[in-house]
Amino acid sequence: MHFWTLDQVQGDDISSGTSSWHVLSTTKPVAYSSPSPLMGEGRGEGDISTNQRARQLRLNSTDAEKRLWKRLRAFQLDGFYFRRQVSMGPYFVDFVCHKVRLIVELDGGQHALCVDYDQQRTDWLNRQGYNVIRFWNNEVMENIEGVLLTIRTYLFEAK
Repeated sequence: MHFWTLDQVQGDDISSGTSSWHVLSTTKPVAYSSPSPLMGEGRGEGDISTNQRARQLRLNSTDAEKRLWKRLRAFQLDGFYFRRQVSMGPYFVDFVCHKVRLIVELDGGQHALCVDYDQQRTDWLNRQGYNVIRFWNNEVMENIEGVLLTIRTYLFEAK
């Protein structure tokens, strides 16, 4: 897994063939694994159906998810079609563009507690042929244009 800063992504070629990137807004590379979901993502739970769970996740979106969804929905990001809170095997992903096999995940502070689970989840998604790119919620709230630039860069590299 490679970690990129927004500065690196804006200035460097990111077509390295890696299957998972974590984009941070710092200027120093970070040496840790991606954080993991505790609530609201991950494996479906309880007696509710997959569709009901996805609906719950959409209705209970974080502010960061709502903000990014406003910019991704209805082909707004350069004509690419994204879906949100999609069931993929035993997991739910925040946003996915099936055309280029890209998953965009947003992580809150609670995600730092379950690093191993998150890596297992990312590995499973990679084995299904999807690339995973992650952002912290505060990055979306404070630097939405940088987040969108990073997603665009990946979309056109993968096209």
